[in-house]
Amino acid sequence: MMSRVGPGAAGTDGSDFKHREKVATQYQMSALLKSELRKLNFVHLLLWLMVAAQVTVSKLDLVPSDTVAEPYRWE
Repeated sequence: MMSRVGPGAAGTDGSDFKHREKVATQYQMSALLKSELRKLNFVHLLLWLMVAAQVTVSKLDLVPSDTVAEPYRWE
């Protein structure tokens, strides 16, 4: 960072800072994809917990079987 007081870099008037303020496209895309993965992981965790609860309830027979649907084979 250049000080306002004192000597500056030779050959520049200080207006060349704009190109350094941008984040490279690959890093922007990386940050976007990471946030999307976090959201998907959260949804995946919630779905897994729901399926695990359904299977647990059906296997432990905590609730009469006529009120709880049997889990599908893929679950």
